[in-house]
Amino acid sequence: MDLDDPSELVWAYQAVVREGTVRQQRELLDAATLVRVWRDLTLPVRCRTLWEEAFPVLVWTASADVVG
Repeated sequence: MDLDDPSELVWAYQAVVREGTVRQQRELLDAATLVRVWRDLTLPVRCRTLWEEAFPVLVWTASADVVG
């Protein structure tokens, strides 16, 4: 897997967010990268809602991209 390839990066982050354990998420996800790719991830509504409730910066960043 080539994480320098934007589509592969999104795929990898999507998989870890959806299916990774808490330990895997902590070890494999970079906060700045997650914020950057968040709106590109295809996630179940419940999954997206839980993450956005836990990490409001994901919502703020996505909103800022739409408005700005």
